[in-house]
Amino acid sequence: MNKENLIPDATYSSEDVGKALKLIVKRLNERKNEKIEKEIITMEKLIEILEDIQPDADYETCTTLIDDGILDSFAILSIVGELEDEFDVSVTPADIIPENFNSAQALWAMVQRLQAE
Repeated sequence: MNKENLIPDATYSSEDVGKALKLIVKRLNERKNEKIEKEIITMEKLIEILEDIQPDADYETCTTLIDDGILDSFAILSIVGELEDEFDVSVTPADIIPENFNSAQALWAMVQRLQAE
């Protein structure tokens, strides 16, 4: 055994290495798929929140929710409260800008950023 890295000295066949690499790739793909599925579920939850607060909007495609007056100040405050509760984030006054609220995608990007902080 090599004392520097505590890994036993061994020789692996190319078949063993190939199997190990396939297993690693499989597990990485499974994790990636789980992450994508979680993101879809949480984006769907965001859309539900938006539809509950302001049902008369197309959140799938609209990119002018603030610019076109679809969301008013009361709706924005309601959204902030729901986002904080549902996604365990803290939305600061500095986050409450049109760029973060003009679309569901922008809102989701803000939530992800806040979760990472």
